[in-house]
Amino acid sequence: VVHSVEFGSDPVGDGMDGDNLPVDLGNFRNNLKSFGIPVGISEDWDRPNIMSNGDGSGLGDMGQRIKDNSDVAHIHPMPFYHFNGNEADSWAYIQKATQFVLDNVKLPTMISETQWAWGNTDHYPNHKDTGIAQYTKYWKTFDDNCEWFKSKNVGWFLHAWRGEDKFDMVKPDGSYVIPNWKPRKC
Repeated sequence: VVHSVEFGSDPVGDGMDGDNLPVDLGNFRNNLKSFGIPVGISEDWDRPNIMSNGDGSGLGDMGQRIKDNSDVAHIHPMPFYHFNGNEADSWAYIQKATQFVLDNVKLPTMISETQWAWGNTDHYPNHKDTGIAQYTKYWKTFDDNCEWFKSKNVGWFLHAWRGEDKFDMVKPDGSYVIPNWKPRKC
């Protein structure tokens, strides 16, 4: 079963896809249409002056062009990268970033990437609030807000099972960072 397909490199603006991304996305979407497979990109849709306009009140030109060539909005609200803050502040950011997509993109929405680190990572060296306790709270907050996700009709899944350093669910020794955790099915 194929739920949907993500296209392109993220983040938009990294130079990998170029300005032709919306056209390439549209062509890819047309190729998959006969199979009934929805297409989108995984992105921080509230990224200022690229995906959103300068004041963050709506989509920017690139965001609108990508929306016009998408069937789904796969989003990655990344509070770990967006502020060197505490894990306790991350849920408010996730809600805000998700609501931005619901209000402005208005496509079926899934959080396809988000994370917190359980230790120091090369992705963001010296982040001030990492650890197993923070990591556990971060993911259990997702689980504890199942009703919020249902009320917004937003899905989510774990992006980093293994292979993303200290964002992984599985430690290098094969044990789990959050032992015996079984997220609820939302």
